[in-house]
Amino acid sequence: MKTIIISDIHGKSESIIPYGLNLAKTLESEVDILHPIDSRIIQGEYSSFSDSKSITPGHKFSQKEIVQREKSWAQIELDKLLSSEASRLNYPLKINTIVEENSIIEAIETKCQNDPSSLFVISSEANDYTFQSIDEILTAVKNTGIAALLVPPEKKFKEFEKILMPVNFESEKFVAFNHIKFLFEKFKVMVDAVSVAAKDNYLEAEAKAGTWKEIAKDYFLEQTMLKTNVLEGDDFMQAVIKYTEKNMHDLILLLQKKENSVKNILRKNELDEMLKMIKIPVFIQFYK
Repeated sequence: MKTIIISDIHGKSESIIPYGLNLAKTLESEVDILHPIDSRIIQGEYSSFSDSKSITPGHKFSQKEIVQREKSWAQIELDKLLSSEASRLNYPLKINTIVEENSIIEAIETKCQNDPSSLFVISSEANDYTFQSIDEILTAVKNTGIAALLVPPEKKFKEFEKILMPVNFESEKFVAFNHIKFLFEKFKVMVDAVSVAAKDNYLEAEAKAGTWKEIAKDYFLEQTMLKTNVLEGDDFMQAVIKYTEKNMHDLILLLQKKENSVKNILRKNELDEMLKMIKIPVFIQFYK
């Protein structure tokens, strides 16, 4: 397995690269830091390349020169960041920096082909360079089928101990668990599977939760503690967010059906809103 961090050094917020490096250290995985440069985005947009101060008299930078200058700047900034983080890690982590001219989607797809079991670490805050919006991040995750950890920029790494997993206890997702066991191999965690039911349906939902747990526990590692909870409420997303804040979970685990959105516990717009409100990492993967 490989940890692939999508570079966010262009962003205004604190970079998530240190978080990704510490996660990779815990997972004992090799790291790729991927910094794609989409020439369609930087063309005529970044003043450091295209304003009058950066153009010598009588010379206008070509598109090729602009891309090359962006590559040089990105490599310098990444080297600087990695140099400062190396002593903090105190661990011989193998790190590859990949600065290339490519679109973010094509770069991700290429990495998926070369390293299909990779975990992608992505900032949950769009930076107008790699991703223009949260919606674009989720679309990329869904369309490429990657396993993605979306991390708030201000979040410091902490080993996972309490994982919240929103679940529809009527819908089977057991096969999907086989793809995420690596999350539990290095962490001794408690997985809190949670659903939401209206007051009239609460007892029925609890019974279904018990049945679901008996089957689901066989798909987790023995060291993983699995429990189920049914929250009373009418708004699934709001109930889950309040529960997470109250119980101080370290991670939200979301497994979403890729094609049949009717069976998904959260609609696309709700995922967008959750990522804006949640202040902890969210692991998300869309499965067939």
